[in-house]
Amino acid sequence: PYPAELVSTCMLRDGERFTLRPIRPEDADMEQAFVRRLSPASRYFRFMGAMRELTPTMLARFTQIDYDREMAFVLTAQGANGAEDIVAAVRLAADPDNRRAEFAIVVRSDLHRRGIGRLLMTRLIGYARGRGLEELFGDVLHDNAAMLALARQLGFTVASTLATPDVLRVVMTLS
Repeated sequence: PYPAELVSTCMLRDGERFTLRPIRPEDADMEQAFVRRLSPASRYFRFMGAMRELTPTMLARFTQIDYDREMAFVLTAQGANGAEDIVAAVRLAADPDNRRAEFAIVVRSDLHRRGIGRLLMTRLIGYARGRGLEELFGDVLHDNAAMLALARQLGFTVASTLATPDVLRVVMTLS
């Protein structure tokens, strides 16, 4: 069932209000529109490659989630046409033992440096702790200085990965 108890209203430092909620399967079109509106750099940092939009398989995987093993929070705002628009997303996928989870985050390019990344990561860390996860980790491109700085500020350790020299792994012990 949809975890409606996780829906909340958030206010940024500048007073702008957003809704933070778990993603739903019916958000597929909105998720695709969100990815299309990201800058090429934001898409590259999030997906670690050049892409314009999500494939149908990716779109289904990102919106039709198993809330027992995964979570994806979207931050939404009312668009110019009055419809709800996704402006940021953060997600985690836990391992089968529900001990460790990988996270990913992306914020719409025109909203960078407004505290949204910190807000989403703080919420995700709290959610992961509440689920009893022991560790949260993510892979970050070496040249994504903003994400690496945020991870360090939040208490993640940063280490190189042996497999790919241009990717760093950020890790937070939760327990």
